[in-house]
Amino acid sequence: MPKLYPFLLAGGEMGQLTRNFDWSTTVLGSPDEWPQSLRTTVSIILTSKFPMFLWWGPELIQFYNDAYRPSMGVGTNGKHPTALGQRGADCWPEIWPTIKPLIDQILAGGESTWSEDQLIPIYRNGRLEDVYWTFSYSPVSDDTGQPTGVLVTCTETTEKVINVRDLKESKEQLEFAIEAAELGTWDLNPLTNKFTANARLKDWFGVLPEEEVLLSRATEVIAEKDRQRVVKAIGEALDYASGGRYAIDYTIVNPLNRSERIVRAKGKAWFTDDKIAYRFNGTLQDITSERKAQEETVAAQQLADMAIKSAGIGLFRVDMVTGKIVCSPAYAAIITGDATKTGLSRQGFASYVHPDDLLLLEANNKAGGETGVFYYQLRVIWDDGSIHHITVMGGLVLDESGKPIAYSGTVRDITDQEKQRQTLQEAEERFAQAQHQSDTLFRNVTNSSPTGLWLADEAGLITYLNKTLVEWTGKALEDLMGRGWADAIIEQDRQRSIDTFATAVGARAHYEALFRLKRGDGSIVWCQAAGDPYYREDGSYAGYAGFCLDINELVAGREALEQSEAKFRALIEEAPIATCLFVGRDMKIEVANEIMIGYWGKDQTVLGLPLSEAVPELHGQPFLSILDEVFTTGKTHEAKATRAELKVDGALNTYYFDFTYKPLRNTAGEVYGIMDMAVDVTQQVRIQQQIEESEERYRVLSSELDEQVQERTRQLEDSIQDLKRSNDNLEKFAYIASHDLQEPLRKIQQFGDLLKTRYETPSGESSAYLERMQSAANRMSRLIRDLLSFSRISTQRDSSGVVSLSEVINSVLVDLDLRIQETGAVIVVEPLPVVSGDPLQLGQLFQNLLSNALKFRQAERTPRIELTVKRIAASDLPLLVRPARLTASYYQIDVTDNGIGFEQKYVDRIFQVFQRLHGKSEFEGTGIGLAICEKVVANHGGGITATSKPGQGATFSIYFPV
Repeated sequence: MPKLYPFLLAGGEMGQLTRNFDWSTTVLGSPDEWPQSLRTTVSIILTSKFPMFLWWGPELIQFYNDAYRPSMGVGTNGKHPTALGQRGADCWPEIWPTIKPLIDQILAGGESTWSEDQLIPIYRNGRLEDVYWTFSYSPVSDDTGQPTGVLVTCTETTEKVINVRDLKESKEQLEFAIEAAELGTWDLNPLTNKFTANARLKDWFGVLPEEEVLLSRATEVIAEKDRQRVVKAIGEALDYASGGRYAIDYTIVNPLNRSERIVRAKGKAWFTDDKIAYRFNGTLQDITSERKAQEETVAAQQLADMAIKSAGIGLFRVDMVTGKIVCSPAYAAIITGDATKTGLSRQGFASYVHPDDLLLLEANNKAGGETGVFYYQLRVIWDDGSIHHITVMGGLVLDESGKPIAYSGTVRDITDQEKQRQTLQEAEERFAQAQHQSDTLFRNVTNSSPTGLWLADEAGLITYLNKTLVEWTGKALEDLMGRGWADAIIEQDRQRSIDTFATAVGARAHYEALFRLKRGDGSIVWCQAAGDPYYREDGSYAGYAGFCLDINELVAGREALEQSEAKFRALIEEAPIATCLFVGRDMKIEVANEIMIGYWGKDQTVLGLPLSEAVPELHGQPFLSILDEVFTTGKTHEAKATRAELKVDGALNTYYFDFTYKPLRNTAGEVYGIMDMAVDVTQQVRIQQQIEESEERYRVLSSELDEQVQERTRQLEDSIQDLKRSNDNLEKFAYIASHDLQEPLRKIQQFGDLLKTRYETPSGESSAYLERMQSAANRMSRLIRDLLSFSRISTQRDSSGVVSLSEVINSVLVDLDLRIQETGAVIVVEPLPVVSGDPLQLGQLFQNLLSNALKFRQAERTPRIELTVKRIAASDLPLLVRPARLTASYYQIDVTDNGIGFEQKYVDRIFQVFQRLHGKSEFEGTGIGLAICEKVVANHGGGITATSKPGQGATFSIYFPV
């Protein structure tokens, strides 16, 4: 049975373990051999309800109480109970390099330490955990007065630190999401009609940031044409039967500059159990650019449709890989005679070509593949058996590497023109067969034709132009004969036209060319010229006969179409939101901007691919079937916050999108493609999910309060309870410090005075010991007084009074008058503002700052201290200053001295408890004064920082909310 010692009779598990421990196996030996100071300290630890821990002796043998035990971890996964009586180095190998220097500092006679929310990872519960602590290290002396042990008082604050960090991150994420989305936010209390809004919304409403937004102002800015509709939508949202949902687009007019803005409002009303709306909040999104882009797209499409209709042409695009043809109804009508025909391919097109023109088709396709340009004429046989002449114009479409992937262009039915040409040819044949008839008759026939007609001799020199063609040029007939016809062609096209005609004449082949002709009235028109060699009755070559058509309207229509298509593509590529165009039932990606391609996690190689092939992870998700349904029904599909699984950067992730699938129709009213517009709302959805999860967790607490307010209220109450417990513990500690710790000090000081009185002439060594003892007791007494001041300020936060800082400074200067006279200091004070606060705390703040300025002065220089003040905006606060209360502006009060200064890198350290930059022998003090200043400023909703250089004085800047 272990021997019972009175100082080990404390209750609890640690009392029992300490009594049963075989201390003779340690360097401390049996408890009856322990020094009295160790016995007293162990007794205090075991009876205290506050977490305490003790290292004792050179090997730092360990003691701790029940309150400290949970921080150790239990069993094989923790340090309890093996830590009792264990050497410190053996118990804490994972943090020993961190804490051993602090222990050595205390044992070497250094000041006690204090750290708040300090991260010190420890090994417990089977792993190395990140643990936060608020703790102090204090020396414990043996019976000879030498520091032999280190007493640790601490509280684990891991949960508090994590909660504060999580709350801050959640708030920052929400604020970032709102700011990134450029949303205006609003909140209406339907019971009081109180309306609040963020700064962006106030700017839209023409209200200053600090002004209050009245409900009447919120409705007055709505455009007159939309006001009644918006009021009705709000009324429906506040009706419980509607579910509280609110979504509407309308226009607002800024009352200051009359600028208009189209906005998209989304919100929700919240109801009590009695179905009465008690809150109505939401967001406004500026969709002005989006709406204008939509209107421009519609206008561009209408313009393109008009150009196509007026030109009488069909559009097509041929995929070089699949052979599929995407075309307009006009194309199908021109090729097959049936505008409803679909599913055409290159092979299908060839099946409609007249058998006698298949070799011509093959030759022109080959030539077009080499030059990149297609232009030819051939005959097609319609489904009804009729034969028609067409002109095909187009060009190759290349990918980024220059490889042809498709070719696109236009077709035009020129059957009527061809009939005219055939009519001419027949006329020429009749002319050849009846040369004996009058030349006048021939000229009358040709001159009556609305088509320009011409003849050339064997050498290709013009011998005849009909009246129509001569009138086009506005030139004299004799000027056009021979090669003079080329002078009517504009210079850019002239040589090419001459060379083309010369080549055809040399080969006696069909001639065809496009060029721009300058007419007599100065206008420039596009013309299509064609001709063929003709022969005499004996079969000998006689020259060329041909015609010339004015195709200016056709070319203008094609250019307008190309411009419209380019503008349409530009609108998509430059759209501020993700936009793309799918064509055909297989949803081939025709155009997609960088935002949309980025959402897919792909690159430009997806263009031209079917969506299911370009983004294969969409299989099994609803989007492909929705697109097919839109293509089939022709009905627009809109969806909000729809979940999508997309592979981005090689990883499959979950995203949420607001998107619209809008069908596009051709001139026949058929759907040929789908416009996809999407907005990534992943962050908003996740934030909303977090909010909804939080609301659900706390909904049961009170049906009368809003879920979000209730959650924050509970967190605030928990924080208040934690603060109260912390204050209670701090008050208990203050009580111990002011009574239990002060009482031994008073006895030491009294006994020292008695010894001095009894031995009026003690020996030199004895006198030195007494002086050191009295000096240490006085320092301890000052330290306890400063700790009491720090604890009172930490727990006293009443700042409801109105305080004149000028009066506070005057009172402080009266208290410091003797010190000011001794140092000869010059103090200059500007008129200071009035703030809300506690005059006693503010007095201690400025007394500490002025006392420091007087204490840390340079011996060879007269101290000079200046107090200045200015008002700054919140955005101008230094980055290191985190005020406890956020306002639009702050008073900046600078306390500047010409003292010894300090290194700027120590600016964070000087506001911590027990942190000193100078030795006790050099400058007296406890290292708590600036920590008290920081607490006072925080209690008053402000912040404090300092700037300095060694030898150049220091400036302490205080920021009070206005």
